[in-house]
Amino acid sequence: VQSAPLNEQEFPRKLWASSTLASMCPSSISPYWNTHTRMILLVLLLLPGYKAFSTVSSHSRRKLSFHLSTLDQSLYANSNDEDASTGYSTLPARKTIKRTVDSPDRNRKINQGITAQETALDLLTFLSSQKGALTVKAGGGLLNSVNFSTAFHRIARHVNNNSNNNNNNNNSNYSHNHNEQSERNDRSKVLSDPRFALLLCSTAEAMVEENFGAREMSNIAWAIAKLKITPPQRVMPLEIAPTVQAKLKSKSEQVRSLVYQVAKERKNGVASQTTTTSWIPALSELSAVVLDAISYRVVGVNPNMFRLQEWANLLWSLATTGRADPQVCHFITDSLMKGKVVVDETNNEVLRPQEWSNSIWALATTGILGPEE
Repeated sequence: VQSAPLNEQEFPRKLWASSTLASMCPSSISPYWNTHTRMILLVLLLLPGYKAFSTVSSHSRRKLSFHLSTLDQSLYANSNDEDASTGYSTLPARKTIKRTVDSPDRNRKINQGITAQETALDLLTFLSSQKGALTVKAGGGLLNSVNFSTAFHRIARHVNNNSNNNNNNNNSNYSHNHNEQSERNDRSKVLSDPRFALLLCSTAEAMVEENFGAREMSNIAWAIAKLKITPPQRVMPLEIAPTVQAKLKSKSEQVRSLVYQVAKERKNGVASQTTTTSWIPALSELSAVVLDAISYRVVGVNPNMFRLQEWANLLWSLATTGRADPQVCHFITDSLMKGKVVVDETNNEVLRPQEWSNSIWALATTGILGPEE
């Protein structure tokens, strides 16, 4: 073996024959076949098989990735609308996918894509194009807390601005482009879109799995209040307790199940006008559970994590939705009063009027007084 010239094809075969022969010979006959040599030969023998296995595995992974992408796209395959704003699917939510190493750059690009959308429905279309962002539980690890909060904040802004523009212009002399944009920001269309329901489900599921920051929680609460979808506590009692975490999961599963049930009925041609949005009541309850979960988490965090604007937005959101708990409001108000005041370039204290006026309005609306009043 050492002296004979071998080509690339003959080498593995002759090497195997020689090593097998040597293993059967006494050490006196072949003294150079020691333990280290045999281990080296074993690695060389296994290497071609490993390369072949890697090739097959790579092919299988690409094939699996293609199938998963096809499944995600099928969620909106039955839609009659061009942007699939009313599409459904019978797909169940897949298990959460762990985040990869490139998550920060990917999440930054997703956030840029979210903020680049001009209408609420365009934003939902963009999210649905991100494979698994809506169809996989908790966004499949594709979206992080900043992506979720940015998505809700932008949707609420689009819907709110659209409502204000309609009231100010009194529906007179609209251009074609404005009419089209107004339609794609219509509140009823956005809230009845199944992709919005799945977005709220993914957000709730992500809140169970990871900690949302102060800004993310206040933005989501503000958006839910602006969309006016949450039942007040006189209709659905508050649940500011550890059990709210389990309720986030169960209520999210209920909404997903209803969306997929309607998809199945629609596919079979038996869905009626009343059943196509049958998940809306459960979606409304889920938004209330999300707010209760935020309230529960807020009391246990370090107040220094929040800025004055975030405290004010959160207090306003709880008052607007009618889901303000006295203990939570006391904690927020106390944190507001002890919070750091913004300082301008002249080192003078600057109080932002809107933050304080919103907070005072919230306390007056809820009727909650201080512990000594």
